[in-house]
Amino acid sequence: MKYTPIAVYGLFLSAAFFSSRLGYLGDLIASFRYQWLMLSLLPALLVFFYHRHLGAMLFITSFTLIAVHLNWFSDLTVAAKGSAKLSVRQINLSYYNPHIVEQMSHLALQNWDVLIVQEFNDNNKALFETIKPKFYRFGSDDRVGFPMGLGVISRYPLLSSKVVYAYTQRVGYIELDLLVTDKIIKLFAIHPPSPRSYKDWKLRNELLQTIHVLTQKLDGFWFISGDFNTVPWSDYFHYSRKSLCSNALANYQTWQHLKGFPLMLTGLPIDNCVVSQNMAVSGLKIEEFVGSDHHLLSYDVSF
Repeated sequence: MKYTPIAVYGLFLSAAFFSSRLGYLGDLIASFRYQWLMLSLLPALLVFFYHRHLGAMLFITSFTLIAVHLNWFSDLTVAAKGSAKLSVRQINLSYYNPHIVEQMSHLALQNWDVLIVQEFNDNNKALFETIKPKFYRFGSDDRVGFPMGLGVISRYPLLSSKVVYAYTQRVGYIELDLLVTDKIIKLFAIHPPSPRSYKDWKLRNELLQTIHVLTQKLDGFWFISGDFNTVPWSDYFHYSRKSLCSNALANYQTWQHLKGFPLMLTGLPIDNCVVSQNMAVSGLKIEEFVGSDHHLLSYDVSF
């Protein structure tokens, strides 16, 4: 029986780092890497009671892996890529958020250049029009509506806009060209399906692959904003070496299904941003957004 905690410890670490190779269910299990690492502290502590050296070694291993996972050892200072800067807000509102009026009114009072929303309900079109009325916007057009629940409000002109349905009318992305001073910045707003089924998991992966291939061919300035519905260490997240929102802050968690628990313990970092190599993310903050299980991301993009 004394070897049981060691076996459990190995099981938790395997779930954290190796289960993603098992397809759909394995990818979902691996999404909770941080939680598996936290749980691994328990069997390490049990081992410590009958073998102090081994228990201490396991405990230190888990703690180090947690620290690395949460970017505790990383230098998060990012040098600006240029003198120009965009102040961005992004949030998954939740389609049926009962506090949407108050929360969006609060956002309207803040000073930002671009607001990207997911899960915007078409019934709230009039509200969308009242936010920064002198700004440019995409999503409230009578013909297009809010495709995939996506909407964008920008201080800067939108030179072009495109809705791309990659597979069905609920899976795709919007592509906008923003004219910021004398530079054109391409924005991709995405919200792939939540992997609640194998079919939706496949659609999510295919959309993320489509966006990755598309951005690989681009020159100039571009960034992706959205609820990716996957974690940045997933095999299906293709931007680990890029400048990301998730690399700009320690203890980065943005989505929490279990309310009443600390976000750091039960959250997942599924909301993210990715910017091209000639841009940088800085000044990232994560704030509660009442009525949604997602948190508001506030950050600057320099170029």
